[in-house]
Amino acid sequence: MIMMKKPPRLISCARAEQTFERACGSAVQRIPDSPTGLAQILIVKSIRLVLEPSWLLCFFLMPLISDRLLADDKTGRDFTEVLKGAEEGVARLEAPLVNLECRGSLREILPASNRRSSADIRFAVKDDKRLCKYEYREKETSPFFHAARVYCSTPKLLFRLEKARASAPYVIYLHETPPADQRRRDRLDVDMQLRMDFFFKAAFMFRDRPVLGLMRDPKFKPTQVREVERDGRRLVKVDFVSPGCSFWCESGWFELEPELDWAVHDFEIHYPSKPNNRSMDRGSVRCERWPGGFVFPRTVSYQVIENNLPPSHVETTFSNVELGTATDADFTTSAFGLPEIPIRPARARSLFALASWPFWACLGCAILCYLALRMTRNADARRIS
Repeated sequence: MIMMKKPPRLISCARAEQTFERACGSAVQRIPDSPTGLAQILIVKSIRLVLEPSWLLCFFLMPLISDRLLADDKTGRDFTEVLKGAEEGVARLEAPLVNLECRGSLREILPASNRRSSADIRFAVKDDKRLCKYEYREKETSPFFHAARVYCSTPKLLFRLEKARASAPYVIYLHETPPADQRRRDRLDVDMQLRMDFFFKAAFMFRDRPVLGLMRDPKFKPTQVREVERDGRRLVKVDFVSPGCSFWCESGWFELEPELDWAVHDFEIHYPSKPNNRSMDRGSVRCERWPGGFVFPRTVSYQVIENNLPPSHVETTFSNVELGTATDADFTTSAFGLPEIPIRPARARSLFALASWPFWACLGCAILCYLALRMTRNADARRIS
């Protein structure tokens, strides 16, 4: 008969700790009261402190926690410096846009709508007047071809001109005084924003989102701020997350160039999207100092990716930028060979006009009243008979 050895007893951690404490306590009690004994007591208590589990956990986690806290604090301090520099830089970038005229070229590729175009462009700004002119060199797969288009916005007038051929005169497509309703004016002015501001203000905009507006948003949180060097330029790159911000973007990164008044260099903005889809904007802006010492873009390139569709690409190159050359005469129809149309206040809409909803509401009520009266008379006639 084979005798089985009894397995060794397993001692729990709590019991082992109690045994160790009793042993240490008895050892401390046996230590004589002398300088040597005091040293032995310190050694025993040090051993107990070293073997304490919670203290060991704190010992190993403290470097990680402190490094994380120091990194977050450094990121916050660096971002504060970047925000301060960007505020000063944007003020300098906006200053020349009070009176500026620039010319260049535009190339546009929109695969989703099967549209390609290239044009010579001219932008002009004087105080609160804006003008953009497109002279198309080619335009493919579009049944609505126009050789040139002009968009103009002033406090007293909005007009849009078109011509079908390069040799043809301009035709007035839209000419009206700004409506009192600000929302309608914003809708009429959206062409100007889409066709001009995206490029004219590219040094301090992420396409249609202002740099400072996004950086000041309460939901904006920088995750990393660092210096990078690309193409011989010293840049500051900021990675961020911003879920639920007022500019409808959840994450991304951007690079600013401190030596050029903190102008935008590159950016990538991600938008909320479904798991299998992705929507983002990518931009590349190359600014330089023009004659006069002001900073303005030389090239602007945007790429829009939406719902995994083929990316749209728009690129603008400015070849001539002049400061203070725009005049009031540039923002009139006579500058394009058309007579000046007197600006008259818009005539009040008649209550009986076909486009007036009160007219149709009253007409509908009258018809309903007639039908109700007719039904009542028929019911009375049947009751009498």
